[in-house]
Amino acid sequence: MFAMSAGSPTFRKGFLFSIALSFSGVFTKRSPRGVLTNEDVDKTGNLPGLLSTNFKKLLILCIYFIYDNRKYFAGISLIPQSGDKDYPQAPFTTVYLPSEMLSYYGNGVMFVSGLIEVALTLWEDNLWSACSDLMGINGRVRGAAKIEWINRCGKYASKYFDGDVKKLTYCMKDIYNYKLWTELQREYQDVDYTKLFEAEDNTKLELN
Repeated sequence: MFAMSAGSPTFRKGFLFSIALSFSGVFTKRSPRGVLTNEDVDKTGNLPGLLSTNFKKLLILCIYFIYDNRKYFAGISLIPQSGDKDYPQAPFTTVYLPSEMLSYYGNGVMFVSGLIEVALTLWEDNLWSACSDLMGINGRVRGAAKIEWINRCGKYASKYFDGDVKKLTYCMKDIYNYKLWTELQREYQDVDYTKLFEAEDNTKLELN
């Protein structure tokens, strides 16, 4: 599996890493029809949209790499830039600071915690499932309390997110991830694995 995700250039999680490429020049190689070509890239490696310049360059390199080495892949799975909010427990998760969320989402980020708490209660601590129901992905929602929550979210999105319910779900997930990250930081302790040992070895080798 080849998984690729990107978000804020600043990652707060110590076990994540970011790749930054710094180079210039024109991409002289032609890609297959239907994929990005030289015409899509200017001399600075820019692509349309809001992606950072380094990620745009990385994206282009990945496209070329996949095509050039296609005979070696049995299958490839690519997740979108929003993969850390579209999928629970995504392989790469960006954690944004409150100031970053306020700048991007606006004042609506300040009052959304109540919706999150209700969702966690009704959907057994599964915010992603609640958001999928809110988006209508899981089909018909049953239960008066859940339907009431969905209606509240619709009104909240209209008031603070210009009616963009999906953006509201991303906002809730970003806040949830930040809270989880702060809790992990508070409870984290270094472990010296060189001092650990197994009191009993239950490894069993099976010989054919």
